[in-house]
Amino acid sequence: MKKIREILLVLSLLLLYVNTPLHAQENRDLRAMQKEFLSWKFGMFMHFNISTFVPGGWSNGKEDPLLFNPTEMDFTQWADAAVDAKMKYGILTVKHTGGWCLWDTETSERDITSFKNYKDGKGDMVKEFTEAYRSRGLKVGLYYCFPLWGGETWKKYQTLPADNYADGTVDALAMIKKHFTELLTNYGDIDMVWIDQSGSDKGGLRDGDWIKIKNHIHKLQPNCLVIANNATDLNKSDIVAYEYPYSLELPKTNNKFPTEVCDKINQGWFSNPNSPSVPIRDADYVVNKMLRPLNDNNSNLLLNCAPDKRGLLHEDTVALLKQVGDMWDPNESQGSHVNDELYGIDRQAIKFVPTAEQKVALAFPPNLSMTEIQQAVTILDKHNAHGTFFIHEDMAKTQKGALRKLVAAGHTLGNGSKSAELITGKKNARLVRNEISPVQKQLNSIQTPIAYLAPHFQYDEYTWSVLNYESLTAIKPSSTIEAGSIIGIKALAELEGVLASLQAKNLKVLSVRNLFSNSTSKRLQLRASGGGASIVSGRE
Repeated sequence: MKKIREILLVLSLLLLYVNTPLHAQENRDLRAMQKEFLSWKFGMFMHFNISTFVPGGWSNGKEDPLLFNPTEMDFTQWADAAVDAKMKYGILTVKHTGGWCLWDTETSERDITSFKNYKDGKGDMVKEFTEAYRSRGLKVGLYYCFPLWGGETWKKYQTLPADNYADGTVDALAMIKKHFTELLTNYGDIDMVWIDQSGSDKGGLRDGDWIKIKNHIHKLQPNCLVIANNATDLNKSDIVAYEYPYSLELPKTNNKFPTEVCDKINQGWFSNPNSPSVPIRDADYVVNKMLRPLNDNNSNLLLNCAPDKRGLLHEDTVALLKQVGDMWDPNESQGSHVNDELYGIDRQAIKFVPTAEQKVALAFPPNLSMTEIQQAVTILDKHNAHGTFFIHEDMAKTQKGALRKLVAAGHTLGNGSKSAELITGKKNARLVRNEISPVQKQLNSIQTPIAYLAPHFQYDEYTWSVLNYESLTAIKPSSTIEAGSIIGIKALAELEGVLASLQAKNLKVLSVRNLFSNSTSKRLQLRASGGGASIVSGRE
């Protein structure tokens, strides 16, 4: 039955895709526009607004506009970095959660004219952005945020710039249509509009308003693509869109629908004092784990590169984007790298590490107490051996001092899920992510884990995408004693016997990280060196 349901879903989506132009304006050839969009392959997302200057990085609309003070604002620097990465388009956050508009709108004073520390309130960032990017041959898009949809959260953020916004009495439909009339008549051809929270019925919006707004955009500029974040219905978005990892999804192999995935190379979507603008991804992650696999499956990558409060991309971000551009060619043939070991995300748990040396690794489960861990260390020290201890969130929060001593003694830390008995399905994967991310963040100041261990191993597409996002390799300990094995220690009582057996076979005992380093696998060597990310944080 499950297979039949999957087939019916694919057929229904395919029928929808074929019929999409029937729902469009007469002068919109949507299929041609979608095809052109996919030829762009790679774009730059720029989260830059007053949130860049707010601790925590999330504007609520009540900030002092004098906070906005980019001292070296340079859109051409951003555009040049995009060109170096071989990107084809850029999208700027012209209005985010706080409602601050980066253009002079007739609807409110909460706009660029209130930013007196930027060109004395006479700037126009939409104009400056579009001109700079077009001058480098790049397509341009505008991000626009609707009222937040979850519960009563929307009242805390004045996402529409109106004093009575929290009352829910604003004519949201009229204001949003007015904003798009301004944006789509004053700045030339806009190649795409990118909508966040399009499904919202908060802040004065009503059910069905989104389609009215989408049609309004199409009427103003028929050739402007409209992308609704996390929309998988081509009646509601011109492009299927995933916010990674919020949706916990990446396009499936052989995806047939025009798709875009957005991801970020910085800790947060915005740079701010709590989330610096330095990149935490590397070029291998961007090119081999995301860009190439996405392009091979009918999808673009929209990579967020958060400018800092100077109004510049950090120098390390610029260098990384140049490295990305040197690594890939937008004209390379589809699937040309599928046999490269570094291509694609991990989709299996590792229990054996290819190595030319007589070495193994020991993995200790996340249900050990700190007393038991210290007892294990005493035994390991006696045998001149090392191990990897998988740590759950409670221990990561409360035992930092003891964990630092553990790492100083040559042992390593892994990310361990203590409570998740089943790791499959989108709902359960979201729960697992909420266990994984806190451990990564807590342990980052000691040693960022590169391996993940859970009690059960029923992984699926959702959990693989979570682990990829956190730059973790899942392991599945083995009971086989041979070179390259990752041997799981289920109870302290068996540790002495396991170590004796290993020594009898002249097998040196390492941590998982060090065994990865000694591997003949490029992928595992890169993971051992910290490839991928050191920590991923920021609101998702």
